[in-house]
Amino acid sequence: MATILEHVSSDFMTEQLKAQIAEQPTYFRMNHNHSRYYVTVENDIVEWYPSVTSIIKQVIPPSVGMQLLMMEKGKEFNTWMAELAHQGTFIHTEVSTYIHNRELATQYEESDDHILYSLNYFEDKIKEYFEEKRLNYDVKKWDIELRPKVVSLIKFVLDYEVEPLAIEMIVGYRNNKIQYAGACDLLANVTIEEKGFFGEVYKSGKQKGMPKETKQKVRKIALIDFKSGTSGFFDEYGIQLKMYARALYQMTGIKGDCILNVGPTKFMNGNTPGYSVKDWTDKIEDKTVDLYLDVFAMNYEKPDQIAVFDGALTPTGDISSLFRYQDADEFVLNLAKVNRQLEETI
Repeated sequence: MATILEHVSSDFMTEQLKAQIAEQPTYFRMNHNHSRYYVTVENDIVEWYPSVTSIIKQVIPPSVGMQLLMMEKGKEFNTWMAELAHQGTFIHTEVSTYIHNRELATQYEESDDHILYSLNYFEDKIKEYFEEKRLNYDVKKWDIELRPKVVSLIKFVLDYEVEPLAIEMIVGYRNNKIQYAGACDLLANVTIEEKGFFGEVYKSGKQKGMPKETKQKVRKIALIDFKSGTSGFFDEYGIQLKMYARALYQMTGIKGDCILNVGPTKFMNGNTPGYSVKDWTDKIEDKTVDLYLDVFAMNYEKPDQIAVFDGALTPTGDISSLFRYQDADEFVLNLAKVNRQLEETI
């Protein structure tokens, strides 16, 4: 068949968070006509949710920074972006593994020498990923480039004292005009150092008795999206996070305190791996998101037909034996049933 339907679910979620979700639908994910969709099947009714990233690609012009990158890369831009996306998935999996292992070690009071994450078999993991995804990139190049990026993001987890609430959480949103879904990299309690006036005053000098700006560490709920590139954070990333935050709130009632992009800085020999953080919390207005969603809704039509390639050709047959169009909802229903039957046998 031309299109694959993949069952998706959150990689990790605390029991408390699960209890806050009244009813989490079963999501499947598929690509069709250069767009990604999340679909649900309940009582033989198929609901289509365009992905957040697909919506953004269709309605938001590339930012100035992205346009400069497009000019720099030229006709190699799409190939470069595709590889970067695969790198991002791999890096996120590695960092998520560390976060999850760290949380389990805390819960079960593992010994101090318990291994939470290892780079010893990093190249083998890359090879396994290539085999799973049928990729043909340069293993050595990935090995050299991605090790410092993974270490950089693990450093963020340590510095910000990340306590995961959910990893790779599937969230969906709907109103009377449009519905969408996506996968949030990380929802977590984090420690953030803030500047402000927290009650301290100058004790001497000309400003004696006046409020004194100081720093203090506070715990916050953060919605985090990791980026693997080192070219900075673009405006569309903020829109993406804002849409995730809206879906999260509708689904769980959790508004969160901040929405953050986190990415590695470019590593140079002699330096320590580091990271950049972009706080979009007050940078994107709700009306901006509403505008983009309205534009998308005006032109959106859910998939009507899916191209199916299967069957067998006989001496008297023609290509209709190997190719046909099938109603999109019917296609999803059939594949969802097969998917569930396979899961029941495992």
